[in-house]
Amino acid sequence: MDERAKIRVTPHYSKDLPSHVDIVIIGSGITGTAIAWNLLKHVRPGEKGFKSIVMLEARQACSGATGRNGGHTKAASYRSFLEHASSLGTPAAVQIARLECDNIQAIHAFAKKHNIPCDSNPCHTIEIIYDQA
Repeated sequence: MDERAKIRVTPHYSKDLPSHVDIVIIGSGITGTAIAWNLLKHVRPGEKGFKSIVMLEARQACSGATGRNGGHTKAASYRSFLEHASSLGTPAAVQIARLECDNIQAIHAFAKKHNIPCDSNPCHTIEIIYDQA
């Protein structure tokens, strides 16, 4: 088990937590931080429409799956496309697949643009799916 995953979840809390916020983000991994970034990137505190945001994390920032293996950014629409098409229709399934691909490209572009020291390595992959039949 990764050492970060062994960090015990403890009842530590900030004494400075507000009694009311507009938005609570649970988790500081790639999804939580992307949500926070996109909510905050065009708004300045004190401006009309500014929302108060709190991010909650069980351990340390990015100590969960993102910190252990967040470099595995890969679209896997082939696994869910038919189910989405069946339940939501083909146009919605296509939209979901495009969103997956766009998000992966955006993650790599963000890391590059902001000089984030990580192993971002966009590449082509292939998967072989087989069964015993």
